[in-house]
Amino acid sequence: MTLQPNQDPSSVYYIHPSDASTTQLVSVKFSGTGFHNWTRSMMLTLSAKNKLGFVNGTVSAPDATTNEYKHWERCNDLVISWLI
Repeated sequence: MTLQPNQDPSSVYYIHPSDASTTQLVSVKFSGTGFHNWTRSMMLTLSAKNKLGFVNGTVSAPDATTNEYKHWERCNDLVISWLI
């Protein structure tokens, strides 16, 4: 049985129920100072959630006409919401 990408925990498109966009990812608040600590915390957290590729460019957008695109777009939007 093959799982859909958004249901397969090993997929970059998987979103865990606890990954709500209101979730605080890192305890280090970015306040204009301490950028190195914030960046390190954010990168480690994104890596642990298998979402770092959306930030570093290793997960690129598939063609917008494919079914995969909607999964990419949803995850990309979630990662953006975590960052802002």
